[in-house]
Amino acid sequence: MVPMGAIDQDPGLRPQAHIYTGSKAPWFEITDDLPQFQAMPEL
Repeated sequence: MVPMGAIDQDPGLRPQAHIYTGSKAPWFEITDDLPQFQAMPEL
């Protein structure tokens, strides 16, 4: 949990992948080119 207002500047981080796409709502479309994983990928 991150309290509201704890991040007041751009942290410089961007999403790198979509995980748990196997349980997303069927009507939700992922429209970017990031990698997608049905579950947590092996590290």
